[in-house]
Amino acid sequence: PALVGAWRRGRPWSRSLEPVALPEVDDAAAWRAGGVYAITGGTGELGLALAARLAPLGVRLALIGRTPLPPEDSWDTHLASAPDGDRTARVIRELRRLRTLGAEVITLTADITDPADTGRALSAVRERLGALHGVVHAAGVAGNGLVQTKTREQASAVLAPKVAGTLALAEALRAEPVELLVLYSSVAGAIGGLGESDYAAANAFLDAFAAAEDGRGRVAQRVVSVAWGPWRRDRWQTAAFADNPELLALMLRSRQTHGIGDDTGTAALARAIVAGPSHLYVLGRPLADLAAETAGPPASPATPVPSAARHPRPPLRTEYVAPRTEAERRVAEVWQDLLGIDAVGVHDPFFDLGGSSLVGLAVVARLSAASGVDLAAATLFERPTVAQLADLLDTDRPADAAPAPDVTDEAAARGERRRARGRRTPPRRRGRAT
Repeated sequence: PALVGAWRRGRPWSRSLEPVALPEVDDAAAWRAGGVYAITGGTGELGLALAARLAPLGVRLALIGRTPLPPEDSWDTHLASAPDGDRTARVIRELRRLRTLGAEVITLTADITDPADTGRALSAVRERLGALHGVVHAAGVAGNGLVQTKTREQASAVLAPKVAGTLALAEALRAEPVELLVLYSSVAGAIGGLGESDYAAANAFLDAFAAAEDGRGRVAQRVVSVAWGPWRRDRWQTAAFADNPELLALMLRSRQTHGIGDDTGTAALARAIVAGPSHLYVLGRPLADLAAETAGPPASPATPVPSAARHPRPPLRTEYVAPRTEAERRVAEVWQDLLGIDAVGVHDPFFDLGGSSLVGLAVVARLSAASGVDLAAATLFERPTVAQLADLLDTDRPADAAPAPDVTDEAAARGERRRARGRRTPPRRRGRAT
């Protein structure tokens, strides 16, 4: 599919994707045996998968992360007291396994988006492990939420690890370029994703950076951006979808069915480094299938609430007005079904009723399917009441009839701001692997 269009020298140009066959290679052709490599997001799922692949080569690894681990002399104590599922305990076990596989491993804590901190981290790697041969930038933060509801701070938190992080690494490497710089990108840069406008932009930056730097030797002799499809072991986005269990379950099932396995992914990375272009995609299923999956919300990304389990309408600034037309009744019934409220008034703001961005997507998807009217994802933010939304669906309303009054936009905006503050967590500028 065409991704980018441009007009150059009087002619239209478009960039497209084509399949490429790369030869099988040994790991030693891509990675230096006994070499020194730094992995940002190194204690994340994909960082650990790569470390396990490299360990038999006798490499020396520096796993760089934002969250510190307990001191090594306290690992046994932590393991003895850690509850089931404790992530820190699992990382400790993985680090010990890497050493048994033949790697020398250290961990470093750094804010990779800060050039000074990044410089200090790479200097520490060289001091403790020797000359640095390569860097794998696998840090990232998951995007979540429609662009219409995102704040600048929320988007910046997603952009920072990949954009500011890459620039900080480039600044640190210019004084002493390495053999290899690998950027972990995502297929989201090509096809987007549900609530991932900022994440798609961040990965598109990685791809453009690799295309601009590969072969120039300014930061590395070889610079490659690998845009991954979903991995089976990659669960870093689960927190972002924790408020929508059904959508989360769909995502996890898709990963288990079509996700990239550790051996397949790390072998593909070696092939990309040796024989691939500066930017390529590694996918577990055809791009067209992934694009179709992310083209719109699933038919029901929110779970309907049975009538017996619904709760009363909350106190609102607006008075309750029952639905007056068939279109208003249809819209109100969908809201009641997905919000779990026993009565919704035609002027009740959606977000004041407890609606969220993902439930809003479910509302739009269900109304579009039932009415045959193609509603955009942003429709609910532009028309946040039953009356306003029903206007688009009421094909029987006389042409000269007055439209539904626009009396609740500010109330709806206040409700969404309150909900956003309640949902918001302190921005994370770095996270686990892509």
